[in-house]
Amino acid sequence: MALGFDSRRLTQDVDALIREGHGPVTDAVRSVARHRGWSDTWLNEQAASAMPRGSDTRARTVFGDGNLVVTAASAEHLLAMKVRTGRIKDYDDIAFLIDCLRLRSAKEVFDQHDEVFPASPPPMDSFKNVCELLRKAWPEDRSLEGEDRYGYDSPADLRER
Repeated sequence: MALGFDSRRLTQDVDALIREGHGPVTDAVRSVARHRGWSDTWLNEQAASAMPRGSDTRARTVFGDGNLVVTAASAEHLLAMKVRTGRIKDYDDIAFLIDCLRLRSAKEVFDQHDEVFPASPPPMDSFKNVCELLRKAWPEDRSLEGEDRYGYDSPADLRER
């Protein structure tokens, strides 16, 4: 979020997927950490498991030289990843990305998720959490009513649990 959208949000780490040169990159990460007094885990590879397998054709290069290329995920991919995890701490980011993408309904939000993660529904708890956030943002939205999205109950039924 911070790299791709000039967000003022502070973060403790940078989520990353190292595609090539893992050893030299992690050596450099440790060197930067020592030099700056940061944790060795400031470059977080654990987020890689939540990243889509397909390429992000809308990703922006935010740094590049002969040895290193850093890209920032597109708003579409970031939103899909945050919807997939459905963490309450990401609600502000989800709202920001929805606004950036000019989405206007819960259906559009989940359609975006499905474009990035085809045939791979978000976990039910994530779906429920994001539906609750979207219900608060768009109380009149009925775009998911009567839809058996991902084989889960409708958002109204999930709220009652």
